[in-house]
Amino acid sequence: MESQDYWSDVNAVGDYYIRHDNVYTMKFVRHLPNLNSHLTALAQYGGPLAVFRRNDLNEESRMEIFNAVGQLITEFKWTSGNLLTMSWSSTESLVCVQTDGSVLIYQLMGGSPQLRKFYIDSKKTSSEQVASAKFYESQFGTGVAIATSTGRFLFLNGLENFSPKPLVGQEIAFSGSAWRRGCPGGGLAAGPVNPIAAAAHRQPEQQHHDCYAAHDQAEHQLGGVPGQVQHATGQAHCGQHQHRVHRDNLARSSAAVAPAVAAVVLRQAAAVLTVSQLVQRAAVLRHFLADLDPVPAAWCVLAPRPSNQLGPDQIRIFVLSRGGLLLLEQNRPPASLLEPPPAEALTDLCLSLDQSLLALWSEPQRHLTVYSLASGLSASGLPAPLSRHSLAGGPDSAFVGGDGGLLRMAWCANAAVMLVWADQRCLLPTVRSDRFANRLDEFHEGEGDSGAPLLVPEFDGLRLLTAERHDLLRPLPRPVEQLFNIACVSPATVLLLAHDTISGQARTETAAYELFLTIESDADKLAAVRCCLEAARFIAWPPDQKRVLRAARTGLALLPPKYSREHRTDELCQQLRLLNNLRFNESIGLPLTHAQFSRLGLGVLIDRLLNRRLHEFAFRACELLRLSESDGQARVMMHWAECQIDTLPPLVGAGVDIGESREDAQASDALVADIVKFVGQRPGVNYARLAGKAARLNRPGLARRLLDFETRSQDQVLLKLHNMRSELDLAGIMRKQPVAMALYQQAYCASDPAALLDQEDRRSDLAALELRRAFDSTEAARRQELLGSAASRFTEAGLPALAKECQLAAQLLERQRKLERDLSAQQFAGLSLHATLARLLGNGSEKLAESLRREFEVPEKRWWQLQVTALAKSGRFTELRRLSERKSPIGYAPFVNACLDAGNEAEAVALLPRVEREQRVRCLCRLRRYAEAIDFASGLKTDAAYHLEYLRRHLAREEVRQPGQPVVREAAQRLRALHQTMAAGGGGV
Repeated sequence: MESQDYWSDVNAVGDYYIRHDNVYTMKFVRHLPNLNSHLTALAQYGGPLAVFRRNDLNEESRMEIFNAVGQLITEFKWTSGNLLTMSWSSTESLVCVQTDGSVLIYQLMGGSPQLRKFYIDSKKTSSEQVASAKFYESQFGTGVAIATSTGRFLFLNGLENFSPKPLVGQEIAFSGSAWRRGCPGGGLAAGPVNPIAAAAHRQPEQQHHDCYAAHDQAEHQLGGVPGQVQHATGQAHCGQHQHRVHRDNLARSSAAVAPAVAAVVLRQAAAVLTVSQLVQRAAVLRHFLADLDPVPAAWCVLAPRPSNQLGPDQIRIFVLSRGGLLLLEQNRPPASLLEPPPAEALTDLCLSLDQSLLALWSEPQRHLTVYSLASGLSASGLPAPLSRHSLAGGPDSAFVGGDGGLLRMAWCANAAVMLVWADQRCLLPTVRSDRFANRLDEFHEGEGDSGAPLLVPEFDGLRLLTAERHDLLRPLPRPVEQLFNIACVSPATVLLLAHDTISGQARTETAAYELFLTIESDADKLAAVRCCLEAARFIAWPPDQKRVLRAARTGLALLPPKYSREHRTDELCQQLRLLNNLRFNESIGLPLTHAQFSRLGLGVLIDRLLNRRLHEFAFRACELLRLSESDGQARVMMHWAECQIDTLPPLVGAGVDIGESREDAQASDALVADIVKFVGQRPGVNYARLAGKAARLNRPGLARRLLDFETRSQDQVLLKLHNMRSELDLAGIMRKQPVAMALYQQAYCASDPAALLDQEDRRSDLAALELRRAFDSTEAARRQELLGSAASRFTEAGLPALAKECQLAAQLLERQRKLERDLSAQQFAGLSLHATLARLLGNGSEKLAESLRREFEVPEKRWWQLQVTALAKSGRFTELRRLSERKSPIGYAPFVNACLDAGNEAEAVALLPRVEREQRVRCLCRLRRYAEAIDFASGLKTDAAYHLEYLRRHLAREEVRQPGQPVVREAAQRLRALHQTMAAGGGGV
């Protein structure tokens, strides 16, 4: 694939350009000549391929899982029932549906499946079976809907949200007689009815079953003579299958699908049988069809989405019946959305992934009609079609895929519909265009026996898979079209051409500069850069990615620096490097596009790598994209450690906690050493979780060793208590393990404090419990008693300081209770010493306050501060003035502040002369005497600059707080003038 020929693989279909990329050349280790010979399921987002090989005469049934390039990931023997169909969920779990209604969910690496169950025989006979199934994605997860052989539909929304127990599916009741496809007058498939699509729409493996089921029934009608219908059924079978499967396992679902098979048998037989033989077989199959009432094979599910307002227990189903389209809903009668067109019948339908477009295929005129469901469904039916394509053929038509029935149809994003026949593919646009061709026919005669491709719709394209190739169709976004279209001249095209001129040898740098000059405005340059960046996200080939990214960087060099900061290419380059390694490393084989990577998210991608056991690659990816330790590397290492625990061999010894054998102990020690070496103590690592996994696998010795490295004590205790055996003595085990005993006591101390009252060796904890109980108590007497008990406990524990504090608290509580008795109108219990003294001083009980101060040795400065504050709050300013005449150890600024807080400015002014020089400016500012403050500060011989700076900041705050105040404004102006004068005189402030 050459970088310069990017446009060579692009085709114009309708209004879109669609590129066809060959992602891989498949490298199946085992012989798979034709994927249509087996039941297959290919996951979206470049996910794995599941191939079910049904048992042959010499082999047993096996399930094989390959990556997108064909390398085997895992395989396991199929031991369950008759598999009908399968698909992949959104979490890459393999969902298998059996004919008895069982739904098995397998993880990617195999293992024991989870079981879901449809009780399909709850209202019908026990012979009712699943005839067909559809999978869908909704806001509730992956869902499955089934159609039974009696015409009932059941479904489960969000399979992975249910616990592994039998579930009864939701039923959409509908009369089975409506599905009868008998032909008028006893004829075979006459008029508008064309049952070919009933067989063509189902999975190839189901067609494989149906052919042999029809073979056995017809052989029985012909009198049991072997070989009478061998040639007819063999022709229908060999068109898509290469070997015969044992017939006993294939005839179980014939009741629901035999009419379509019969039509295919007769159509194929018409080319090889004589007229008499054909009439004989038609008569036999006509009687065979008369008593059948099958479920239609052409139906699809409208899943719950926020846009259609369907709940978790609701779906809608589109069904083709009698050549028309019906809509089924719960608790409502079937609604006819589209009547059968004249002389034709609708035989197949396909719904886009976002459920906004519906494509209907009709026979025998071979029309494809596209409808838009974006505006919802109305009672009158479907809206007017967006387009209608005819593939009936003609003298000027290149369409030749007409002998066989339509095998598959799928959407390529919302741009086109892919139709697949046995020998041809056709791509039809959603809306017809007058500019380009409205059809793209592809012939594949040179592919040998690889057969028709499997189709997997993606939200941004369509995957095609055969035994030889893995291809991807994607509509080109507008930036890529502007960049590479040879008929388009845009700023992005000029930028890319200029970059090619610089990097090439054909021209000089002068020519490149002349090309740059043609992009005149910065807006055009910026648009060209953004176009190149968007194109780099779409392109999957590394040389083209480098070419476009270098052109974008060249364009950023021509722009101002701010655009370079806004459009950094470092993160994009790291993402593309990761995606290229995922795609081109065949051992990984995960061909994600950048759009799919953006929708999945890095966390989901890491989970998918971990599910494939690609721990080293996931670790490097976390390093490359700079994920946090807990979300990235620690999560990878935890998953690796859990996988290592899963791979341990079975126990050699008894496997009990007290009797581990030497071999088991050595294996556990080696594994713990490896885990600790590689995992360590990273943020986000939880050894308790690893120990819990080991305990669930009956590895108690390994669990105990892993738990020793857990740093969270709560997790250790909970896990140890959870894993204790009922017959073991808990107290005895705790005595043998002091660490566990301490953790046990700590856990119970938080949950049940009374549980530790009898533990004599934990005196400090008991004292703390007593102290907590004391402060939780609302009764003063009980609190005093508990405080005394706590003091005794702290003394026994050797903590005299805490014991003294408890004694003082009990002593204070006793004095407070006495004060309450003496001063009956006051409440003191529960107050602090500071609050008690303040309340006594405010009430005029100076003698009681003085006695309490001496008893508890209150410092002098704190005592003076309490007196000043209490006297000012109580309005006793005469006593406050008398107190100020004494020498104050705290100065006289607190007196002024207390008077101002009490609202007595006159008393504060009277006390101002006694204030120290260091505090005079602050007090003047509180009194709003700014002129005096400026004069006083400027007259100081020392610390004048400090006080003037304090004044400046205070005035600035006042200007913001009270703008427009004349006093503040004049003081600020005077202070600024003083600053200028001092600066002009050579002084400093």
